Amino acid sequence: MPRSGKNRKVLSNDDSWILHFRNPVTPEIMWDEMIGPHVGSAIDGFIWSSGAYTYNFETEIGERSDSRSPGNLEQFIEKHGGPLTVIPKLCRKAGMDFFPSFRMNQHYDSDMTDKLRLEHPEYLINRGKEPLKGSMEWGIGRGLDFSFEEVRKIKADVILETVERFDVDGVELDFMRHPGYFKVEQAISNAYLITDMVKYIRAGMDKLGKANNKNYDLIVRVPASFSASLGIGLDVETWIEKDLVDIVVAGGGFIPFDAPIREFVEKASGKNINIFGCLEGLRPAVDQLTLRAIAANYWSQGIDGIHLFNLYSMSASWKQNELKELSSPDKLKHLDKRYERDRSYSRFGTASHLHMSFRNGIPKTQLPLAIENTIADQTADVEINVADDIEDAISKNILANCELELLFDGFNDDEISVSINNRNLNWNDAITNPNGWDFVHYKADTNWNYYPSQLDKKNDEGYCAKWTLSSELIKSGINTIQIKMIKPDSSRIDSLILNNVRLSIKYN
Repeated sequence: MPRSGKNRKVLSNDDSWILHFRNPVTPEIMWDEMIGPHVGSAIDGFIWSSGAYTYNFETEIGERSDSRSPGNLEQFIEKHGGPLTVIPKLCRKAGMDFFPSFRMNQHYDSDMTDKLRLEHPEYLINRGKEPLKGSMEWGIGRGLDFSFEEVRKIKADVILETVERFDVDGVELDFMRHPGYFKVEQAISNAYLITDMVKYIRAGMDKLGKANNKNYDLIVRVPASFSASLGIGLDVETWIEKDLVDIVVAGGGFIPFDAPIREFVEKASGKNINIFGCLEGLRPAVDQLTLRAIAANYWSQGIDGIHLFNLYSMSASWKQNELKELSSPDKLKHLDKRYERDRSYSRFGTASHLHMSFRNGIPKTQLPLAIENTIADQTADVEINVADDIEDAISKNILANCELELLFDGFNDDEISVSINNRNLNWNDAITNPNGWDFVHYKADTNWNYYPSQLDKKNDEGYCAKWTLSSELIKSGINTIQIKMIKPDSSRIDSLILNNVRLSIKYN
């Protein structure tokens, strides 16, 4: 149990959108569109994105943000005290705890507007020079280099200011916004410096807690594995071993099916530390069937709660209905789900600073997978973990026929074999579609992050092959799909690519 003594189930991160889209913003608007929709939902912790280099609150020591909606923050401070004065009161009214969140670095492509980086280019990872475009050094180069004590101290002191001055229940250090804190080759060797900063913040929070007779929780959001975290300078294992943190959000939610979240759970075993799995709306993950599978997968690995990112603007109905399913393993048990595998860098190219920073912090995955001729009998195997208790569902006669879908890029007149769990699937039994498959995403031509979000179907292009599976073909735990190239299309130049896999579990 965290220092506060509270075992929360759902934390929701709000990126302070309301300051950008509602000018002038008022406490009433904040309640109606930002806090009020949480009432009656499973969300028991509200997280407010307070900034990275400029800050979205009434800070007295950091630079205040005024770039996207000029004057809005200042008028809100002048008339109402400011976000960190008003939002905690609204959260108490809604029955939620409140946490300011800090983006620990920033790698946006837009021009730098903050004074810190403009006045101190020597603090930048690239030292004010532009490396080769498309390289990781270029991608994260405009971010602050945390090897400088001044950088760590400035960040830590603004964070502690919120604990000292406002009615908070702790703070979140968001290391997934945006991953990249040192020169690439110095990240692992400099990890002790970030640990030192986390220690400093922890000690400051504990000191303020004693003065205020309150135990504050420290939340950290980190890459989806210990190795990926250490690779960018975050020694999360040490943070857990030394009880420096209270809640670890394992992963940014971009690879929820492939993330080894169990390693975080096992490391935290016996500690007063909770492990949360992240749902990221822009994975994309707003499709109900996919979200159920992600949540079931997380709960089966022993998580303590769910962290929502880029899902803050979902409707009140979604928060009060579908979210209650996602936050309850019992409710999820016999609901239809669609399990998938994650695709490496499915959203992130090499022409963007922001995209490169995410590539820096997200572990690679198996997909996309090239299906090639083999010289022996080796198959290309893809594993999908099913959290449902399949055997129990079969015994209760509640499991319906399920579906396996494969999405290929460049499929022509290829001859391939497909098996699941060593049981061959007849290609002639597959329903094929050269126009890919549909999934639910944010509606095109709308502001996805403006409350309430609008959803619609979106197409994932490619050649889809779908089989209806009888219940005895699938099982709880790892299901292995085996694919072998028998005869490639005679005109093929490039590889046949398996882009995605979906395994739908259906109940009567």
